[in-house]
Amino acid sequence: MINPRDIRVLVVGDTVTYRRIVSDSLSTIPGISVVGSAPNGRIALARIEQLRPDILTLDLEMPVMDGLELLRQLKQSGSDVGAIVLSGITRESTNLTITALELGAFDFVAKPNEGSSEKNAEWLQQQLRLRIEAFSRRKHTKKILHGRDNQKATRNDAAQTTCGVTEHEPGDVEVVALGISTGGPKALSHMLPQLPADLSAAVLIVQHMPPGFTKSLANDLNKRCGLRVSEAVDGQSVLPGHVLIAPGGRQMKVLREEGQSTIRITDDPRENSCRPSVDCLFRSVARAYGPNAVGVIMTGMGYDGALGCQQMKQRGAPIIAQDESKGYLIDSRLGALAQEAGCTSFNDFCHKSRASRTLQIQVIDAITTQETLFFRDASPFEALKHKAIPEAIDARMGTSSSRRLRIWSAASSTGQEPYSIAMTLADLLPDIHSWDINILATDISDTALAQASLGKYAKHEVRRGMTPTMLSRHFREEEDGWRIKDNIRSMIRFERRNLLKPFTGLGPFDIIFCRNVAIYFDIDVKRNLFNRLADLLTPEGYLFVGSSESLNNLDPRFTPQLHCQSVFYQPNKRSSLATA
Repeated sequence: MINPRDIRVLVVGDTVTYRRIVSDSLSTIPGISVVGSAPNGRIALARIEQLRPDILTLDLEMPVMDGLELLRQLKQSGSDVGAIVLSGITRESTNLTITALELGAFDFVAKPNEGSSEKNAEWLQQQLRLRIEAFSRRKHTKKILHGRDNQKATRNDAAQTTCGVTEHEPGDVEVVALGISTGGPKALSHMLPQLPADLSAAVLIVQHMPPGFTKSLANDLNKRCGLRVSEAVDGQSVLPGHVLIAPGGRQMKVLREEGQSTIRITDDPRENSCRPSVDCLFRSVARAYGPNAVGVIMTGMGYDGALGCQQMKQRGAPIIAQDESKGYLIDSRLGALAQEAGCTSFNDFCHKSRASRTLQIQVIDAITTQETLFFRDASPFEALKHKAIPEAIDARMGTSSSRRLRIWSAASSTGQEPYSIAMTLADLLPDIHSWDINILATDISDTALAQASLGKYAKHEVRRGMTPTMLSRHFREEEDGWRIKDNIRSMIRFERRNLLKPFTGLGPFDIIFCRNVAIYFDIDVKRNLFNRLADLLTPEGYLFVGSSESLNNLDPRFTPQLHCQSVFYQPNKRSSLATA
C-alpha cells in the first residue's frame, strides 16, 4: 500500500471533542502531520493561508461559516487544498455530503456511532488513512504529470483511462459494470453526465459507500444526467439507458434467465471487507453477459475488483482501468495474488516471488495487459500492406536476399498481432510459398506465448477484427473455436523476450512492431529501448508504435512518416513529417 508522504492536515470542526478525536486518529498514521485546527470556516480560511495544509478534515455544520461555504470559497479561489468530509448518517447529513462533493470535496467518511469508543476510533483512523493515501497518491501523480515536457496536465480526473481497451462491434455491449471507491462520487459526477441519453447499454455501479448515501448520490446524479440514475432495487430489470447503483451496505448481482436480466440485492457476506463488493457484481456479470459486457475500474479500489476483472476477462469482456497512477494497477492486479500466497505485505510478496519461478510467472501474467484483437487499430496494417511491405520488397530487389523478409512483433501478447501481420503478407503475396519469411513474436509472459503458439481462439476472439472472408481463408473451425491454418502459423516463431534486456541474437529486421508497451516505461527507459531498436532495423526499415505513443524528442535516429492515417518511423531520414 502506498503511504502518504509529508501530508499536512488541518482539522476543521466546531467542537473541541471532535477536533481532538480526529487529531488523535491522524497523529498515529506515519507520514501525516496535524498542523492545526479551526472551529469554523472563517478561521479555517485564515489558517489555510498561514499553515498551507495539503488537506482538511471537515465538519459541515459549523457556526459563522459552515463547511459548504468554506468549500465554495476554496473553489472560487482556485485553491488546491483537499477536503475529507466527516458526515453524519441522517438523510439531511447525506444530502449535505453530496453537495460538499459537488463543491469539490475529495471524499467523505461517515462518523462512526456504534460499538466501543476504541473501535470507533480505530475505524475512523482506518477510513481517514485510506482516503488520505488516495489523495496523496493523486497529488503526487499530478505533480509528475504537470512536469512532463514542461506542459500542464489537462487530463480530467474521471475521464482518463488506460488501455487494454478493446473495440467492440456496434451493438455488442449490453452492460457496463463499474467499480469505484475513494474519490468516486466526484469522478462519477464528471463522467456520467457525458454519456449519451440514448446509450444502448445498461450501467451497473458499485460505489463503496455506507447505507443511506447511495440513494442521495443516485438522486443527485439523476438530475445531472441524460440517463436515468437510481439506487438499485431487488427484482428490477436491467434495461438499456438505465444506471443502477448498488445500495450501500448490501451486495448487488445480476441473474440472467431466458435472455432477461434481473437485479438481485442480497445480504451476502462481505468480500474484500466490502459490501457492496465489486467482485460480487463483476462475477455475476461475467456469468450473465460474457463478452457482451465491459468492466470499468476507477479510483481507489484496493483489492476489490481484481478477481472480478479476471473472471470478466476470461469470459471475453474487455476491462478499462482509470489511469491516474500505475499504483492502482499494482494494488488491484497483485493484491489478490499476494493474499493467495499468504503474504502480509508487498515486501514479503517480493521476497517470495524472487524465490519462486511459478510465482514469478503469475506476477508477469497479473501485471501485463494481454487484452488485444486481430488487426487492432487498422491503420498500421493498411500502412504495412500498402507502404512498408512493398517498399521493403523494392529495397531488396537485385540483392541476394531479394525474397527474404524479417519482421518482429515485440509485444505479441496472445498472438493476434503477429498472426495479423502474417495474414497481411499471405493476402499480399500470391507466391508467398517461394519467399523466406520469418516473423519473430516475443512477449514476457509464458502463458500468453503458450496460448499464441497454439493459434487457437474462441469465437468471440476471432469476431474482434476478423471479417468472415478472412476468417474462412485463414482459419479452420473446430468444435470449440477457430484455429489458425498451418501456412500462417509456419511463418511465426514465438519466443520469450524481456524488452529491457539486451537484444542478443536478434536482427536485422525489415519491420518492427513495438506497440502499446513503451507507454508503461519512464522516459529514460523509452529512449534506451528505441535506441536499441534502431540498431536492429535495416536502413530502409520501418518501426510501428502505438497510436498514443510518439518518438518525438526521444530518438533523433528516427524520422516520422505518415501513410494511411498511420504514423510510423524510419531510421534517420532527416526531414519533418512526410506524407507518403
